[in-house]
Amino acid sequence: MFPKCRPVVIAPSNLLLNWEAEFQKWAMDIPFHNLNSKNFFLKEDEGTVGVFHCLSGAAKKNLHLIWMVKLKSWAKSKSVLGINYDLFRILIGEDVEGYNKELREILLKFPSLLVLEEGHTARNEHSLVWKALKKVETEKRILLSGTPFQNNIKELYNTLCVVSPKFAADLEQK
Repeated sequence: MFPKCRPVVIAPSNLLLNWEAEFQKWAMDIPFHNLNSKNFFLKEDEGTVGVFHCLSGAAKKNLHLIWMVKLKSWAKSKSVLGINYDLFRILIGEDVEGYNKELREILLKFPSLLVLEEGHTARNEHSLVWKALKKVETEKRILLSGTPFQNNIKELYNTLCVVSPKFAADLEQK
């Protein structure tokens, strides 16, 4: 329906496995690239995977290369990327070099939709996860959570800032 949409699901690892299972269960034509899994979905970009398979055995175990294959495949075609909060935080970090720098750029610039499963995870403005999510350039974000807020207006405000980056900017201007 939206061929240029590049959704990213950020969730705890166990929930990413659920997302992956649902994509397989419903025989979706849309690949789900789980960055936290070393396995391929078997719908990655053929050219990118071809280069990967030409590498020696040791290089194939390099997580950075696996991540790059999945990210490049996701960026090139209609697909969904899944990543857990910790790996997202690490790959978005300021001190990344080499492969990670390119991974960081892709994760910051390419997503057109963020789906934050267990979105209450990013309710503390001092957390590295909150800071990483604020850097992603897309304005389209969905927060999923079954955890209620405990009468803490600051946590609610911080969550709204992650879900709607313009929200904080608009408030600061007033």
